[in-house]
Amino acid sequence: MSPARRRLGWAFAAVVIVLGLAYPYLGPRVVTALTRDSDGCPGAFDVPTESNRWETERATLCLVNARRAEAGLPPLSSSETLARAALAHSEDMGQRHFFAHDAPDGTEPAERIVAAGYSRAGVSVGENLAWGEETAGTPEEIVEGWMNSPDHRANILRPEFREIGIGLAYEPPQPVSGRVAVYTTNFGERLAARSAPVRP
Repeated sequence: MSPARRRLGWAFAAVVIVLGLAYPYLGPRVVTALTRDSDGCPGAFDVPTESNRWETERATLCLVNARRAEAGLPPLSSSETLARAALAHSEDMGQRHFFAHDAPDGTEPAERIVAAGYSRAGVSVGENLAWGEETAGTPEEIVEGWMNSPDHRANILRPEFREIGIGLAYEPPQPVSGRVAVYTTNFGERLAARSAPVRP
């Protein structure tokens, strides 16, 4: 073998070794970068974890707004107050092991949202819930599930809603073996003089 070919062989081997050593750290990121994003929403197919909470919430909002755009509706803006109420409910469902809009003590969504600081007067609110294990808990799967449910779809496509809060928790409402994401999304609108009905 010529010296030139020998040097090329060693260089190739070195590259393979470096890539092999780096894969545990860079591999998942490379795969994620090459994975198709749904509706142009980065992270739509990522399994949610506590470390990527912000990316998951952003992808979920992006997907919801993409569905609204398809229906000719304006996008929803993020509300810290609605998000605070949503997060508290997602965490509560995991801690007390239930999955419902009404808490075991009878507290309803509108009560929770107002208690979090959302205006009592002239508002209308709605809530979507979902949870999934591993890939069933990605933003794409969750939003697609909502869109296939008439009541949840109605919340997403309600023209009057202007704000949304997304709350993610990671303790399952029932025992499972894999990683879990529990989603609560609270929707809101601010009106001059309306009661606060809650939709499913």
